[in-house]
Amino acid sequence: MLYLHCGCKVNQYETNAMIQKFIENGYEIVDFEKKADIYVINTCTVTNMSDRKSRQMLRRVKKVNPSAILIVVGCYVQVGKEELEKINDIDIILGNNEKNNIVEYVKNYNKKKIEITDVMQQKEFIDFGRVEYTNKTRATIKIQDRL
Repeated sequence: MLYLHCGCKVNQYETNAMIQKFIENGYEIVDFEKKADIYVINTCTVTNMSDRKSRQMLRRVKKVNPSAILIVVGCYVQVGKEELEKINDIDIILGNNEKNNIVEYVKNYNKKKIEITDVMQQKEFIDFGRVEYTNKTRATIKIQDRL
């Protein structure tokens, strides 16, 4: 499995949290240079440039391994759902609230799945619990969420 994140420190924290969940469930995380069976792209949508970079990354992944499961999560999913639905290479599209259950979505995958709740309507934010995994020398602690 390969994880890529684009964007802010919240994305970095949530990427680490999702990686930790996969590791706890017996998945192996590989470097970008290696071929993976599952790719997770945690997207950003701060600028048009970040949207474009996210789309470029999505298209590049399936060229590396056409049979891999491609999962797209994050803020760009929240605002660009219709555009992402048109990209046939994406297997699972998850909004910000669904990231916490990403392992279950992978385990139950059998056809294209889109699950996005409206974050503007939620009253509470998703808690990943204690996140100890980090691939950097400094850990990221989540103190706020984005709206």
